[in-house]
Amino acid sequence: MIRFHFNDGKIYETPEVNGTYDELFALLNKGRQLNAPFEELDIEGQKLDKTVNDIEKVEITLA
Repeated sequence: MIRFHFNDGKIYETPEVNGTYDELFALLNKGRQLNAPFEELDIEGQKLDKTVNDIEKVEITLA
């Protein structure tokens, strides 16, 4: 699972890791450059309306 913590306290988590961590970091780097918004919902079902630049920290949990 990957859990993204944003600077306003919102949290988005993925149920599982698809691909490699290199792909994850490449995706985050591309998102930082584009400053593109996340289209996903947070853990409370609300639209995130955040970008990679709003991420405060990332937790990675291995099963």
